[in-house]
Amino acid sequence: MLGHYPNVEKAQLVNYVEDYLECVESLPLDIQRNVSLLREIDTKYQAAGVALEQPWHALRTANNRL
Repeated sequence: MLGHYPNVEKAQLVNYVEDYLECVESLPLDIQRNVSLLREIDTKYQAAGVALEQPWHALRTANNRL
């Protein structure tokens, strides 16, 4: 594998591979954090939707009377 990159020093490739492996090892933890964040955002979104539901229906009713 290292022979396929003649213009790059082997030490650079080794550092790149080590960095890559470090990223891949932490990936499941990152995914878990992102899913938790998405859950939190979804909860806020659902609450905002519920809060807007009553004013929306009131507005639709008012517009239907016009």
